[in-house]
Amino acid sequence: MDIKSPSQAAEAAHKAGHKLLMIGQPITGNWLHKKVYSAAMNVVSPMPMLDLLVQHKVATVVRVINDFPIDYNRNKFVDEALAAGADYLMFMDIDMTWPTEMIPMLFESISDEHPIVA
Repeated sequence: MDIKSPSQAAEAAHKAGHKLLMIGQPITGNWLHKKVYSAAMNVVSPMPMLDLLVQHKVATVVRVINDFPIDYNRNKFVDEALAAGADYLMFMDIDMTWPTEMIPMLFESISDEHPIVA
């Protein structure tokens, strides 16, 4: 399947009986520090994403938005996620690093009764 937009990803996920997690990485400029890039790649590498799909029935789309200012990027990502029909959204800021198992850990806490984890 050739998915070109977040809304197409949401449609495909929902059609398959899955939910959709959109991960936004708002940045200003066109570069990422090596530690941040490495941490982000580990979090969204194929095995953790496959585990998320199999264990929690959640597909994933990653969006990097690099307009200016940073708050515009955040708002643009939220607007895109809502318009696409994403079930979950998450920010991965460039001033942070994350453990590889972060997303599966979050989904151990998320439920319909408790949809927000911070």
